[in-house]
Amino acid sequence: MSDTGVGAVGVQSARMAPHECGADAARPADTSPEAWHRLTEVWSSMTPAQRASLAASMSMAVATAARAGIQADEPHASVSRIRFLLAERRYGTELATAAFGADGRWPQ
Repeated sequence: MSDTGVGAVGVQSARMAPHECGADAARPADTSPEAWHRLTEVWSSMTPAQRASLAASMSMAVATAARAGIQADEPHASVSRIRFLLAERRYGTELATAAFGADGRWPQ
């Protein structure tokens, strides 16, 4: 397995043979098989709307954490600078600059 460098959680990725593509193949290395089984049971019992709501709330939590990290790194950053840096983290410098301009502001 090789570390993908995703956050401090240490999410790991590995190439899987076709027969290993079951639910357990996606289990994070730091999660026991029993906990993973229970979690997948909970997800399976949710309606599509519940799963979409959970995904949206987790996405918002990640964005909030990313903004907090940016603010900790640059406590005096303007709102536009924070938006630029968040876009840069998500999509890379080239796309963030294309969207916000070199100064990190929306084009007028």
